[in-house]
Amino acid sequence: MRAVVLVLLLSSLFIWTCEETTEPTNVAPTIENIIYSPTSLETNSSVTFNAIAIDEDGDSLTYNWSSLQGTFNNSGIGNPIEWYITEPGEVEISCIVTDGKELDSKSISVSVAQEVGSLIGNIYSASNHERLSGASISIAGQTVYSSSDGTYSLENIATGNNQVLTVMLDTYSDYTFSIDISGGEQRKDIYLEKQTGVIFGYAYDYTNNQLVGTLSNVYITIEDESDYSASFGYWGIGGLSLGEHILFASKTGYQTYSDTIHILPGDNIYDIHMESD
Repeated sequence: MRAVVLVLLLSSLFIWTCEETTEPTNVAPTIENIIYSPTSLETNSSVTFNAIAIDEDGDSLTYNWSSLQGTFNNSGIGNPIEWYITEPGEVEISCIVTDGKELDSKSISVSVAQEVGSLIGNIYSASNHERLSGASISIAGQTVYSSSDGTYSLENIATGNNQVLTVMLDTYSDYTFSIDISGGEQRKDIYLEKQTGVIFGYAYDYTNNQLVGTLSNVYITIEDESDYSASFGYWGIGGLSLGEHILFASKTGYQTYSDTIHILPGDNIYDIHMESD
């Protein structure tokens, strides 16, 4: 009889001990979805991600975010969380949620477009502020031409610093400028300098088709510019617009000299042959 009572007591103690030491089963958290705003993503902007997770046990959850591109605030810990992106393309965003015992993870792919800007303005002549048409304006692989009223417009330029803007037009010096392109519209008016040339040479006494020697004090005029030949007959005139001009040369005791000359960019060499009266 005592043996039976002892067996019953031991059985009751075993059952009570098991009930006291058995812990409830933990249910792992689950990420049901990841949402983000704004849904249209561009470079050089911030995006807010939010993981929608449930935990049946009501445990406190910790969220860890990661991506091979961009930067999360707070070292990627928290929910919701902000992410800053600078490069375009398809990017994978991953989140791991844990209740301290078990975890769940989820990844999504987002498409990041290149942020773009636009550039507008007018093309002018620096000398008289006349609007210039037909000028080519180039930046970041795009080229447009100024319209009849001198205006131009470049659209969808990828943002970035120190981009090279180049403007070209016949008879004008090329214009090159470094400009930072940001999102939105920017204005840049451009003033082009007239391309000019220099002409120089010697004035000679060329009487009877024979070279006698150089002549000083020969008065040479081209349009509104003029010069006197110096000793040894050297003369020069600069700042001339490109194209055709009429050159005149005169000196007491010599016939007036005239000729049509064509000025090219840079240096032009021309000698004058004066004949005595």
